[in-house]
Amino acid sequence: MMNLIEQLKKHEGFEPDYYQCTADKKTIGYGRNVDNNPFTDEELIMLGRDNFDVIPMTEDEAEVLLVNDVKKVEASIKHLLPWHKLNSARQAVCTNMAFNLGTGGFSRFKRMIAAINGFYFEQAANEMLDSRWAKQVHGRAIELAEQMKTGHWQ
Repeated sequence: MMNLIEQLKKHEGFEPDYYQCTADKKTIGYGRNVDNNPFTDEELIMLGRDNFDVIPMTEDEAEVLLVNDVKKVEASIKHLLPWHKLNSARQAVCTNMAFNLGTGGFSRFKRMIAAINGFYFEQAANEMLDSRWAKQVHGRAIELAEQMKTGHWQ
């Protein structure tokens, strides 16, 4: 999982204060969309916080939340894919995309998901690149498509 966490940290970048993401959602840390994914009481307790209203988030806090979010995202997409037959690099591509797009956005990549389910990884990579998402995230999409195609971490 650490390869995925490091990859997401690179792709998302760290912001200690709230900002509006490209989807106009309140976001903080490593891409934590708090409009759709507000902090839970358990997360605040785990971090020893009452809230994130006053003090900027630290990178360590953001990483704890990122790991927590990745586990949720993985759990939400596994049923769409032959998860246990995919290597960790390909699993990470799907998790990375679902983290960025949300589970609903990821699930709309029907041709890509069908290609993955058929183990047609080059076709899946092409479907990734032939999307509005790829035009929005540029290098991230190219890197993840290559990772999907080859099954090797980029």
